[in-house]
Amino acid sequence: MPYGVQYEIARCVSHEKLKYSQIHLPDLGTLAELGSNEKAAPATLKVILKGLFSDDEDGDLGSISRSI
Repeated sequence: MPYGVQYEIARCVSHEKLKYSQIHLPDLGTLAELGSNEKAAPATLKVILKGLFSDDEDGDLGSISRSI
């Protein structure tokens, strides 16, 4: 798992924007397959939160990432 993914997840949890229970193992696998921090870290919020906003393709990812 790229360090940047771990950092982004921990940052969201510490700012109470995400709970560890909301993270699904297949999503972590998707991020790990991206390989490098350069690719995986920026994709972290979109991949992890995608399921939370299934009704709206982009969901509220923009406001979440801006508030952290």
